[in-house]
Amino acid sequence: MIYVCEYDGQADDRRLQERAEALLLSFQKKCGSERQRAKLRQRILARLLLDFALRKEYGCSLTDLGLTIGADGKPESTLRPDIRFNISHCDTACACMVGAHETGIDIEGKFLYRENLARRICTSGEWAVFQSLDAKERATQLHFLWSLKESCVKWDGRGLAYGMQRIDLRGCLPLVLRPGESRMAGAWVPDEAEQPGHGGGQGGTAGRPGICERTGVKNSSVPRSCRLWLQNKEMYTLAVCCEEIPADGPYDIKETELLG
Repeated sequence: MIYVCEYDGQADDRRLQERAEALLLSFQKKCGSERQRAKLRQRILARLLLDFALRKEYGCSLTDLGLTIGADGKPESTLRPDIRFNISHCDTACACMVGAHETGIDIEGKFLYRENLARRICTSGEWAVFQSLDAKERATQLHFLWSLKESCVKWDGRGLAYGMQRIDLRGCLPLVLRPGESRMAGAWVPDEAEQPGHGGGQGGTAGRPGICERTGVKNSSVPRSCRLWLQNKEMYTLAVCCEEIPADGPYDIKETELLG
């Protein structure tokens, strides 16, 4: 299931530190700057949200998982390998997903359009779609595209180093999604033979519709299909890449609920 917590400033530092220590998480009361302090709070709240979700769905705590880093670079449980999970946080909210299937989740605060960023993450096919859009719509689509692609690389553990321009989602564009709406956004078909493309028509990937197969990942002998889901909120976008998207949710949780 998908869980989201929008920050409301109700988590005081003392109680936040107590909950963090109970989960064996580090919490430093002194940080170099207010920005660093805010980032630390976000990381802690995201893990408290994961602990909340685990208790709701499986009746266990984050401390019961025996966390380690798997062969594909993602955190995984040595004690409960049946539980798959992923977390994300931004300046306005944090999110997590727990379930039986590998998942990637990204929550991204709204940002301004930057053409250099669009050129860096778009395949030639996606860039061609961008060229047909007006300036306002390009900003919206770039934000959607970034969130979806980050959920993809988190899904299989390759991370941003894999190169977002190797993920072709032209078949999903443009996505029409008003604030507050959510929908299935399509699927991704990664291919190890594909070469990175560049915005403006140089190179690019083939971009195929339909089911995604997970390939080229260590210890991944069985390809898995994945689907993409997107929610557009006023202050952020939430994207999920998973074999199965929950029919219910996401569940909105308040900060005070995470403090126990």
